[in-house]
Amino acid sequence: MDQNAGKSPAWFQTCFNLNTELPQFVSYYLRRKASGLDNTWIIKPWNLARGLDMHVSNDLRQIIRLTESGPKIACKYIERPVLFHRSDSGCMVKFDLRYIVFLNQVRPVQAFLYKNFWIRFAINQFSLDNLDDIDTHFTVFNYGNEDKILQMECADFIKRLQETYPSIKWCDVQSKINNVLKSALEAACSYDPPRGVAKNVQSRAMYGADVMLQWSDS
Repeated sequence: MDQNAGKSPAWFQTCFNLNTELPQFVSYYLRRKASGLDNTWIIKPWNLARGLDMHVSNDLRQIIRLTESGPKIACKYIERPVLFHRSDSGCMVKFDLRYIVFLNQVRPVQAFLYKNFWIRFAINQFSLDNLDDIDTHFTVFNYGNEDKILQMECADFIKRLQETYPSIKWCDVQSKINNVLKSALEAACSYDPPRGVAKNVQSRAMYGADVMLQWSDS
């Protein structure tokens, strides 16, 4: 996001490029620590996939050392995610939703969202007690032990989520997700290359967007 454009949107977790913004990250971390705020971060390489070299940590020294294995971003970890009850284990677990977005044009943005989404579930009961437990904090396991994967259709997921949380109305959640994805595309298309996506009437694009739900303070 554009740091010069003012306050980031509520849906955008605070992020730092640890290659170019390490001093700013350290300063921000220490301010949060002094204020008694949660300081859990997820550290991700920007040039890898499949969860490789990803870590969850609240230790500043460890986070700094992680930059030695390659370029990283530090993103504020969602410490209050909406959880899902896995009936196969009885655990309340993290989950994320993979949406498919088709971008037809930019400036103005015209995009289409596939209504169905993939749901990926963590395995263990969610807790911040053990940040090294990938079965608690990660949700993608289709590159390893497939026995850990819970498959579920969208309609069943929505029904069970609303049963667990009667205050949640999925139509409202979906509307917010649509607005978030639109906002992200507009931000990506608002600048010329290499900072943004170029306008080209002959170009189309398909993106996978991963969405997590968290409880708000309001």
